[in-house]
Amino acid sequence: MAHDIRTPLTGILALAELLATSDLGQREREWANAIKNGADHLAALTALIVDAAKADASGLVLHNDPFSPRALAQVAGQVIGPH
Repeated sequence: MAHDIRTPLTGILALAELLATSDLGQREREWANAIKNGADHLAALTALIVDAAKADASGLVLHNDPFSPRALAQVAGQVIGPH
């Protein structure tokens, strides 16, 4: 299923990028960017659905363990923060 969605979506993304960088008026460029943004979101959702299906098929078990949101935020900040 993922391949059936990703293949045409890749074409839509490529054409939207090409269109957005071509000689367009401001309004048309905004439309092209809206198409690209929508397709980007659809691609991300598709990836999440595929990942969830793989996890479900593999019998992945999630545990509800306590954690510190502050510690998680600090680690995330170190990973994505300025270096």
